[in-house]
Amino acid sequence: MLVFVAGFMSCSENEWDDHVGGSDGAIKADLLQQIKSNPDLTIFARAIEKTGYNLLLEQASNFTVFAPQNSAWSGIDTNNIESLKKIVSYQIAYGKNISTDAVFMSKLKMVNTKYVRFNSSSQTLEGAKIISADKVAGNGVIHIVDKPFELKDNVFDYILSNFKNTELVKHLESMNTKVMDEERSVQTGVNDLGQLEYDTIWVDVNPFLTEYPINNEDSLVTFILLEDDGFDYLKSKYMPYFKQQVDSLTEPLVKENICRDMVISLNKVVDLTAVDTIINVDGVKVPINGSNIKSTYEASNGRVYVISKSDILLKNKIQSIRIEGENYLSSSSNSNLYVRFRRWASGERDIMLNCRFVQTDNVTLIGSQGQDSIISENKTFFWDNNTASLANAQNFHIRYQAPVNSVDYEIHYVAYDDIDWHYEDTNHIFRFDQKLFISMPGQPELAYTSANGVANNYLGDLMCFVAQDTAGIYKERKMTKWNLGANTTQYITTAVKGDDASIMSVPASGNLTMWLCNTAKTNATQSQGMLFLDYILLVPKLPAE
Repeated sequence: MLVFVAGFMSCSENEWDDHVGGSDGAIKADLLQQIKSNPDLTIFARAIEKTGYNLLLEQASNFTVFAPQNSAWSGIDTNNIESLKKIVSYQIAYGKNISTDAVFMSKLKMVNTKYVRFNSSSQTLEGAKIISADKVAGNGVIHIVDKPFELKDNVFDYILSNFKNTELVKHLESMNTKVMDEERSVQTGVNDLGQLEYDTIWVDVNPFLTEYPINNEDSLVTFILLEDDGFDYLKSKYMPYFKQQVDSLTEPLVKENICRDMVISLNKVVDLTAVDTIINVDGVKVPINGSNIKSTYEASNGRVYVISKSDILLKNKIQSIRIEGENYLSSSSNSNLYVRFRRWASGERDIMLNCRFVQTDNVTLIGSQGQDSIISENKTFFWDNNTASLANAQNFHIRYQAPVNSVDYEIHYVAYDDIDWHYEDTNHIFRFDQKLFISMPGQPELAYTSANGVANNYLGDLMCFVAQDTAGIYKERKMTKWNLGANTTQYITTAVKGDDASIMSVPASGNLTMWLCNTAKTNATQSQGMLFLDYILLVPKLPAE
C-alpha cells in the first residue's frame, strides 16, 4: 500500500500543486482535450467520441477518468459500439479523485453505476495497474491504466445471462420488468429526428429485488444459484407447508421461498467453501457441502456460487413465531392498555389491560375451639381502581397478526401478573383466564357480532383457546381449547379433551389474526377481567428429519 501511494505522489505532486495554484495553462484544458493531446491515449479518445461520452466529459462537472493506454486495446473490437459503451462507461467516475484520497483506496462509483474497488494485495483497480496518476484537468483528473477495467455483471445480471433456463432464474425473471433510469442514463447525442439519444441505464423493477437487492451495485451480495435437481428437491419438500386457498398459487409461493433462501448476504462476500452451514439473510440455516459447489463467479457487487443441492431442514425453514405482547396492532380501547417496561420480559416489555375482576375464594377459618370452618370470600383485583382508567367492554380484545405456514402449531405463551398484592395474601391469589380467538389466512377476519360476541373464529362460536394463569408465577405455558357457553358473552365452560386439544391446524399459509380477550367468566361492569401478555409463541409440529 505504501509503495503504491508513494508512487502516485511522486508522479503527481508538481501537477497537483500547479493545479491548486492555477499556474499551469495545460491544466485549464478539460479532460477531453488532455486525452486527445496525449499520443498514448488516441484509441481511447476515439472510443470516447464514438460512444458519445465526449458530451459528458465536456461538461463543467468534475470527473475522474481511468484512461487505458493504446497498447491495452489489442484484441478489443472498437467497432462494436455497444461493447465499446460498456468499456468507456466503466472508465469514468463522478467527482475528482486523486490517488491519495481515502475513497480511492476503497471503492469509486463509475458513471455506469458500478464500483471500482482497490485490491491492496495486487495494487490494482479491478485488475488494472495505474501507469501514471493524477493528471489534473480543468474539470477533473486522469489516471492512465495498463488496460480497461474487467467488465463484470452484477449478481442478478450474471445469473440472468448465464442460467436463464434454470428453474430459479425463470421464476425470478417472471417477476421482472426492465425500465429506463432517466436520471442516471447518459445523453450521447441527438438522432436524425432531433430526439435525444442515451447510453441507457436499465433498472430492474421486481418485487423480489426490492426486498433482496441482488442487482444493487451498492450491495455486497453472496448468492447461491441452485441447480434444477436441488431446486426441485426443495420444491417437493416445501409444497405441503406453503399451501394456498387457490392451488395454482402454491407452487409460485414455494419457488419464491426457495429463491429467498439462496440470498446468503447483502452486505458482505462470504466464503462458502470454508463452512458447512451458513445462516442466510432471513435467519434460515443453509447447509453447504463443498462437493456440491460447481463453480463461482466474482460479480461487480459480490459473488455467485453455483450449487447442485442444499438440504435445508424443515425445522430451520419453518421456525417458531414469537409475537411480542407490546407489538399489538389495535384494541378495543388503547387508553386502557399499558405497555410496561419489565426487565424480566421478552424484549423488556409486556402489555397489561386494566380492568377489575371479582374473585371468590374459599377461606379456612380456625375457630376458638379448634374447629375449622370454610367460608366464601370475595376480593377485587385491578391495577388502578380509578373509574376513568378501567376498561369496560365485553370481550375486550387486543389484536395481533402473524405469518404462518400450512402446518399444525402449538400455542405457547407467557402472561405474568407481577403486581405484588395480587399474590401476597395466600388466601386470595389472583387467578386469571384469557381467551384467544383466531381467524385463518384468507378467511374473514375476526369481528364483533351485534351483541359483542366474537365472530369468524376458525373454531366456531363455541370453542376457543384459553390461557389460565396465577399471579406471581412466570412460566411459559401451552394454550388449550375450551368449550364456550352458548351465549353472546362466550364464557369458558369445560376444557376440550383429546390429542388435538392443544393443536391449531392451519390449512393455508399467510397472515392469521388473533384476538386476546377477557370476559372469560363474567361481564360485570368494568369487571370483565384483566389481561396480561409477555409473548405468544407459535411452535410448528414438523416431522423428524
